[in-house]
Order: sequence, then C-alpha cells, then structure tokens
Amino acid sequence: MYREYLGVLELVGWFDGEDTTRATFSYAGEYLNATKNAVGLSSSLPLSSKTYGYEEFSPFFSNLLPEGAVYDALVLKYRCVRSDWLSILKNIGGECIGAFVLSPEDDLAGMRHIDYDRLTEDVVRDFREFPLATAVRTIGRSRLSLAGAQAKTAMTLPEQLDPRTAQVEDWLLPIGNAPSTHIIKFAPNGGAEMAQNECVCARLANLCGLEAMEPCLLDWLPGAVAIRRYDRPWMDVSGDRRPVRLHQLDLCQVWNVAPWFKYQVDDTVNYHQIVGSLISNNSNNAFGDRYMFALRTVFNYLIGNVDFHLKNTSLLLSPDWARKDLAPAYDMLCVPLAGDYVTSLPWAYGEHRELDEVTPDDVVKTIEDLSVPVDMIQADLFELCDVISNAQPNQFDDELQEMAERIQDNASGRLTTVLKIAERELDQRT
Repeated sequence: MYREYLGVLELVGWFDGEDTTRATFSYAGEYLNATKNAVGLSSSLPLSSKTYGYEEFSPFFSNLLPEGAVYDALVLKYRCVRSDWLSILKNIGGECIGAFVLSPEDDLAGMRHIDYDRLTEDVVRDFREFPLATAVRTIGRSRLSLAGAQAKTAMTLPEQLDPRTAQVEDWLLPIGNAPSTHIIKFAPNGGAEMAQNECVCARLANLCGLEAMEPCLLDWLPGAVAIRRYDRPWMDVSGDRRPVRLHQLDLCQVWNVAPWFKYQVDDTVNYHQIVGSLISNNSNNAFGDRYMFALRTVFNYLIGNVDFHLKNTSLLLSPDWARKDLAPAYDMLCVPLAGDYVTSLPWAYGEHRELDEVTPDDVVKTIEDLSVPVDMIQADLFELCDVISNAQPNQFDDELQEMAERIQDNASGRLTTVLKIAERELDQRT
C-alpha cells in the first residue's frame, strides 16, 4: 500500500494474510521513521510498529468500497464470498477516494507508470445500454474504488477543457493506477430527471455560499453527470503538469465505524453531537467548519435530501498532509422528486426523523447539537430561505429551469419551518 504525497508515491505498509477477517496490517519501517508528514490512517491505526488486526483496520478500508448492486457485481466478477471485501479492494484499490493506492504486488515501478485510453463511441454506447455492467468493467480495468451504491466510474479530462463542451474523444479512461479527474455518475434506469435534480441542488448550494461540487450534464450520455474531483487537483510535479491525489476521510472513517453506521442505527446516539465533536477534534478550523456543516445540514433539510449521511461529508487534507478542513459539499438531491419512497432522515433532527414531522424546535436543537449558537446563525438562515425560494431561472442552465421550479415548490413547507426559527430569533432580540 502506497500514498501519493505531493505527486510522489511512498510505501506506507502492507497486508499479510488472504482471509479478510484474519489478515493483519503493518506500517512500513521507512514510513514510520523517514517519511515527512507521515500520518496514521485513522485514530484506530496510529503510527506504530505494532501489527493491526481486522477490528482495527476494517473501519478505514471498508469505507473505500462501493456498495449495493455495484459491490454485488464485483463479488461475482472476482469470485469471492461477499464478506471477503479485502480481496475485492486489493483488485480495485489502485484509484480510491483519497490518496492511498493499493497494489496486489510490490511493483512500485509499474505503479508509477501512468497511462490512459481515449473514450470511444463504442464504450459510450455500452454505458448508455448497460450502465452498471459497463461501470463494473471499467472499475476493474482502472482499478477504481468509489464508495456509494450508485453506479459510477471515473475519467480524466485535460485541465484546459470544460466537461460541458468536451467531446467524447476528449475524455480519457485511466489504466491501472492512473489518476482520474472526474466522477461520472449514472442515474438509475438512465433517469435524466435525477441528473437534473442533482445539478440544481448543487447550484442552489453554491448560490447559498455552501461550496458544493457542481455536477454537469453530458450531452453524449443522457442521465449521467460529471463531477470534478476536488481530491485530484492539477499540480506541477517535477516539471510535469498532472492531476495529483489529495487525501480525504469521510466521517465514517473519522469516527472509525463501518459503512452501515452512516445512518443512525441507535436512537440513543446523537449523530449531530458526534459530528460536532469529530469536526472539533480533527479540523484546523473547528468552529468555522461546524458552522458550515450546520448550514449544510439545514440546507439539506430544506431541499428534502434525506440521504445526507456520514459518508456524504469528508475532511480534506492539505497537499502537505499538515491540516484537515471540511471538504466541499457533494451528493445532494431532492429525494421526494427522485421517485424514492424513503422519507426518513439519516439521523434524528431533534425529536423527529420523518422529513415532514420536523419542527422549528427540532432544527434549533440540531444547530445547538453542533455547538453553533442559533442567534449567530440567524441571518444565514434567512439567506438560505431567501436564495432557495427566490432563485431565478436565469441562474440555471435552460434544461434545469423546470427542475429548479419543482424543487422550490417541494421545499415550500420546510422553508416556512426554518423561517419561523429566524423570525423567532429576531423577535426575541427586539
């Protein structure tokens, strides 16, 4: 296992053993003793010469894997039992979320070789007709591991090109461990509305000042969106301009819990308090990042995103690995318009978890659980509501304007709930 540090691959450690639950992980001696700004993978894997067992390494590595139908397809592809997720990760861990690169063999020279194939119309046709199967095929070819249940792949686009206008032949398919620059997500059943929905929600978030990664629609692949990877910026490395891996940790990895804990599974556990503590204990801008997360939490409630779970927020490490800060927002969706029957929020907001049962007091409790004073955030609550309700058609691409109106209409009741908080705080002051 290697990490990319300022464009250079460095040996971090290795796994011993074939069976996932019996394998062990150890840091390499040179990483412990000679590597600049070496960091432990997680708080359960601090830098040490000791050997770590399954219970200790599992929370970090299991959160790198795809889920749902994509994971099931990978189990069949690699002919392993479903619980043997480490075997799958060894096959597809060359281009993970973040900066770590897993290789089944100790072949640093081979890993340093970066290559790409040009995207062709034949591959695009396969994506259109068989998105899941084609995504799984490219996952194996690019050794690509992207967390989440939605079918997706990753491609690279030259730095000077805009994904909205780039042609099919401009896009590159990574080979082996080559870094990608964009994630390509496929809506279930090729649903164009879901892609439009995500684009509008991200645009609204940026209009609210919440720093979101905006997907863009692809003319040549209906129902899909391309999202630039914030963990793959272009940098100069030894005179060569190329995408470089930055490291990030989603909140499940920061908390050291398995992926299924991204949703609240115990009513006695206050997830907002936990997130507040995780940010406070890890971010270099603790209050600022808690404040931003509080705004994002209210925003996701307003747009009806009932899938705003722990894995949809990350901390991003600086290029020199010296600091962590809240990463840009991603994966936002007005779920009631996505044909999804789920109406339960990922975690309780105050006393309620059903989207339509949340009260002003619940939202106030949620903000306070994040250790953010409600009177301090009051003006920004007004701003969120104003931007979402009054966003104009000319602030969206033509094909997104109707979806923007539908999302605004769907949010109307929740806007009233949040406005009551802001107005109540104002009344108390006067």
